[in-house]
Amino acid sequence: LGRHQLDDGGVDLELVQRKIKALADAFDIMTHPCSYKATMTLSEAKGEIAAQAGKQFDPELSALFMQLIDREGGKLLAVTGPLQMVA
Repeated sequence: LGRHQLDDGGVDLELVQRKIKALADAFDIMTHPCSYKATMTLSEAKGEIAAQAGKQFDPELSALFMQLIDREGGKLLAVTGPLQMVA
């Protein structure tokens, strides 16, 4: 996450945390029932994250999140409520 480095060489953790939270929240909304949209499958959600990498989502974090989806799959869907998996 070199792009998130501060002038002193440290990492802007608040910025990284906000980007992770945004990605996890979007995934939660995509993959859980809502009254205003259809629920996406893991594959569909992964495709949407890939399509929005570099636009809505940080590209590095998107790539890592997609690896997490590949590795953990259904475990991520078992989580209920926004951001429970990163809390």
